[in-house]
Amino acid sequence: FALPITTFLGLLGAWHACHPNDFTEHCLRFTEQAASCGLQMPKLSVLLAACCKQARSVALRSSVMSAALALAPNGVEEAFWREIMNGCNELILAANKRG
Repeated sequence: FALPITTFLGLLGAWHACHPNDFTEHCLRFTEQAASCGLQMPKLSVLLAACCKQARSVALRSSVMSAALALAPNGVEEAFWREIMNGCNELILAANKRG
């Protein structure tokens, strides 16, 4: 993949912010298509929540966490909520540092 992770996260965050229904529909369809091909993929919601650590800006972290929450199905596993809570704690600390 030719884009740095922060650029890619920015694209995903902007896509979700501007077109939330389109974002959710395409991401869920991508997961279903991968599963129909026999590919086992981690849940995109968990991956996005874990990637929040890679983003420095508060706005980017917030948009990526929002996208992760939008993709989270009912009954997500503990790993997702752990990543989201850690991301929220780090986001609060980062926002407080910038005053």
